[in-house]
Amino acid sequence: MKIRKTQRTGFAAIAWESLSGKYVCYAILLFLALGASQGALAAEHYVLASASGSGDGSNWTNAYTCIPTDANLVRGDTYWIGPGDYRATCDGGAARTFSKAASNGLVITLRRAIASNHGAAGDWQAAYGTGLAIFHPLCFASNDWTLDGQTRTDLRTGYLLQVINQDASGVAYVSTGKAWALGIGSATLGTGGTAASNITIKYVEVVGTRNLVTPILTEVGLLTYGGTGAIGGPSSNIYIGYSAIILTGNDNADFAGTVNAVFEHNWVAYNYSTSTSHSEANAIKGNASNITLRYNVYEDMFGTAFIAFPNSVVSTPSNIYIYGNVFMRSVDNPQNVTGAIGNGIIAVLSCTNLTGLYAYNNTIVNQQAGSTGSPRMYLVSHNTSSTSACFGAGNLADVFIENNLWYSNSNVDDSSSSCAYCTGSYVWDYNAYFDTTATNDFSAHMQTGSGSPFVNYSAKDFRLAKSTKAGITLASPFTFDGQGLTRGADGIWDRGAYEFASIRPAPPSSLVLSIQ
Repeated sequence: MKIRKTQRTGFAAIAWESLSGKYVCYAILLFLALGASQGALAAEHYVLASASGSGDGSNWTNAYTCIPTDANLVRGDTYWIGPGDYRATCDGGAARTFSKAASNGLVITLRRAIASNHGAAGDWQAAYGTGLAIFHPLCFASNDWTLDGQTRTDLRTGYLLQVINQDASGVAYVSTGKAWALGIGSATLGTGGTAASNITIKYVEVVGTRNLVTPILTEVGLLTYGGTGAIGGPSSNIYIGYSAIILTGNDNADFAGTVNAVFEHNWVAYNYSTSTSHSEANAIKGNASNITLRYNVYEDMFGTAFIAFPNSVVSTPSNIYIYGNVFMRSVDNPQNVTGAIGNGIIAVLSCTNLTGLYAYNNTIVNQQAGSTGSPRMYLVSHNTSSTSACFGAGNLADVFIENNLWYSNSNVDDSSSSCAYCTGSYVWDYNAYFDTTATNDFSAHMQTGSGSPFVNYSAKDFRLAKSTKAGITLASPFTFDGQGLTRGADGIWDRGAYEFASIRPAPPSSLVLSIQ
């Protein structure tokens, strides 16, 4: 008997061959058949805060009034969620941790019901598709979960699923240690704890405590745990998309030792920072690798940097992809953010040895050194302290800063712009500066200009009003912008987050991502 795998993706077979080779028989592996039968048995359940029926979850009339406990959740099933405030009456009025044991990759889906997609139950009412479903902090501490709000009106409005680290009276639920509104993995940051993998979060509004009189200064809006030493670690295959992560007491979204994560099409805004509790929009910690941050809008942040590597021990992250994003200080400044972004857009700090940083086609707007921020890339802070545990760290290898566009910023220059401790490839080229000084950019393809290059700067519409000079042409996955436009299709690969198009298509309603 010979055992082999066929060339068809996802199909395995066992081949029995006679000695003469005349007869061959293929059998699908038993575990695939079992998987198919389990998938066929997947069921739908319903959750509605105002339901008054039997509470068995069989339809909207008899819906659960809270998401069932782990013991009563079923792997592979979908739980349709209706509107209502679930904070006070569910889970004892406390943060909820989901730790249902994984089983053959079967995903439990918690999905907000909407008019166009709400399950098969025949007693659906239109009112169930309107209004927020509000939850206290949620943490996914085992593998294979999806939390899906299904819809939003635009980047900033129209979410129907909210997770918030406040009760109805404005008291924080999670306020000690490393606090969070939405967690992935166990409550241990960076090392130790328990990892969680194959987690999808989309169309969720995540809200922290920044607007409270006393924000929680250790709070991260969305925190992925499970780095070195985590049980089952590291956390991997994480997707966070089409969500809002706002009003946080410290960082907005952190990746601590995470492997294979995509963070895309999110609105990341309004954090909080002090002289003793520094913050950033995204913190990438530990030995995180293959992290993609793309097509996001980062608005009105302050603290260390928009994206920082703030490690306190020597760490070796790798392959960080940052492209198609907007980093902005808004003209209207609705949250009255007055602090500065001390170390700029991307800051690699002194305990980090980073290999592979790819920052392409980002747009940086209105970052002024001092009072409102810094537009620089703080690429390395080499540690020269012989008494430090990180002595000799702070090194980079293979850095590419290309096709980015700065508008209305102060000087894009700092002592690390030459990347003195970079090895391998180091490329800073094809960047554009409008009403922005770039003191030490002597690259052959730099572009400078005056006036706004955007469709409507004051309305925060940072699409290009006309083409820039041609940037450098890149390979996949950098060939599309956040609108779904093919870069360079008109013969010019534009600089900045958005590709210019004289006739613009409607934005895509969804993009499908497959993480392997």
